[in-house]
Formats: sequence, C-alpha cells, structure tokens
Amino acid sequence: MGARGRLTIEDIAEHFGLSKATVSRALSGKGRISEKTTDEICRYAEENGYQSPKARKNSMETAGGQLSRNIAVIVPDDMLQESAYFSQCLLGIAESVSRADFDVITAVTTLYGVDRLQKILEEGKADGVILMRVVQNDKNVTMLQRRGVPFVEIGSSGNDAYQVDVNTRMAVRELTSHILISGYRKLAFIGGRESFEVNRQRFVGFEEAVVSYQGSFDQSLFYGNVISPETCRQALESILLRGVDAVVCGDDVQCHWALDVLTMKGISIPDELAVASCYNNVYLDNHTPPVTAIDIDAHAEGIVAGETMINILQGAQKEKKVQVPYNIQLRQSTRSRQR
Repeated sequence: MGARGRLTIEDIAEHFGLSKATVSRALSGKGRISEKTTDEICRYAEENGYQSPKARKNSMETAGGQLSRNIAVIVPDDMLQESAYFSQCLLGIAESVSRADFDVITAVTTLYGVDRLQKILEEGKADGVILMRVVQNDKNVTMLQRRGVPFVEIGSSGNDAYQVDVNTRMAVRELTSHILISGYRKLAFIGGRESFEVNRQRFVGFEEAVVSYQGSFDQSLFYGNVISPETCRQALESILLRGVDAVVCGDDVQCHWALDVLTMKGISIPDELAVASCYNNVYLDNHTPPVTAIDIDAHAEGIVAGETMINILQGAQKEKKVQVPYNIQLRQSTRSRQR
C-alpha cells in the first residue's frame, strides 16, 4: 500500500504484473486494453478502496494555501527539432496529470539555461517540475533542490532524485551483443553531446558489450559530440576508411544523418556497413532496409513520469527510480553474417 495505507496505481500494477501505464489506461477507460483485463483491474481497485487522483485533490493542498495545479515541464530547445520523442512523451505527461486535475505548462530552455524555471518558481506557477533532460552539474536540479520543489527527472543521473527511465546501459549492451553475435567484428559508435548522461550511458553499454565479447575496445572508434549532419559526415568518412563493418548510432537523429550520408556514397547496408540505432522511430521502421533499433514507448514513459509527479505531491510515491520497458527491434540493417 502507498502512504497512509492508500492503494496506489503502483500497487495495482504489481498485483496484476502489469505496467503502471496499462493500469492507468484501464482505470481511465482509455487505450487499447482488453475488456476482460479492464474489468478485472477496475473491480480489484473498487474492492480495495482505490480513489482516483481527482477524488483526492483536496488532500494535496499545501500549508501555504491552494496549489497552482500546474506541473512545469522543462524542455531543452534542441529537443523540439531533433526527435519525435519529445512530443510523444509530453502527450503522456499531459494525459496522466490531467486525470488528477492538473495542467501542464512547458518552458523551453537553452542547454544550460535556468531563467525560465526560475521565473516559474518565483511566480508560484507550478507545484512540481518534470525535467525532460538532465546534464552533468545541472543548475536546474540545484535550484529545485535548494528551493525544496518536488521534481522528476526523465532519464538517469547521479542525483538523489525521482527518476523515470529505461535501463539505457543494459539496452545498448543488449543491442550491441546482438550485432556481435551476428558476425560483425569491428564496431564503431557515433554519440551525441558527451555532457548528456543518457549519451554517456549509451556508450558505456556499447563498450561493455564489445569488451565482454572481444576483450577490449579501440577508443579511437568512439566518435563523440556528433551534433550536426556535417560532424556525422566527418565521422562516417573516418569510419569507412578504417574498415569498420558495423556502426551503432546514439539516437534516431544521428542515425538519420548517417543513413543520408551512406545513401549519397552508395554504401550498401548491411553488406558494406551494418547500422543500428539506440532509439527507434517511424523513419527507421520504414527505411530500406529497416534499421535495427531500441524501441521505447515515449508516450508510456511520459504517463509514468506524470503519475510519479502526482504521487510525490500526494505523498504516495514509493520508489525513487522507476524503470520503463524497452524492446530490441532486430531488422535487416544488421542481418546475420553467420552461416
């Protein structure tokens, strides 16, 4: 049971062996869930005294008065242009917090900017904050901790904070192991900004897999801070000259750039170079050939982040770190070379 013996969505999910996002959708009557499963979840919730967040909203008043009933989502400006991940995750957050009668306000910031968040906090516009990305020595985190404002990080960090994330390191390690087992021997990694914790975790997982399989990794085959089509082109030209037979891209954007370069150069995938991505999207699904990638349900991740934030405000959140599932989509871009 949650705080004060109250049944939470987390308790119901544990009872049925389902994800929190699935339980939440069943209770709200939304989403593609079987009628039988929905009925079982709703019956169990009713029999055990579950109350919806909306029914408990009066319990979330602070000692200083009424809540603003807003959750601030802090979004780095580059995320608006780089990936479909942001929009799907934000929709999940909005969907989940709205069930508790909260609204979402978004603040777009520069990479290390704190001005927008500071203004929101000073004006009392938000009761909690969700950080879409955390960088090393993040000033937003420092500000929130100093002011005692509840917050949730999407992604892993070394902070003592509530976090919602996939096990990025393990996912990339698993992806890389599949490539090695398929017969590829000389692998390179193209990564994004090295100050982003998620990028560091991706490379760590990649390196662990290569070292486990081959005993060592040539660090010169790591291409970090690839943040534009031009830097990606430069990395790939070096990779092609060095006889690499498989490249792992840090995310879908870098993979898109890489595929454009390889198409221009007439490189056959995977015959001349296998390609995989640490994040999937529709473009990679439909590319010719389809690209091997890690599939993460960004919408479900947003739902869990929003629910975690509401649970913190209610005093009902039990776990500091909540992991969401992932799937490895093995496709023709890393077709096996084994006979």
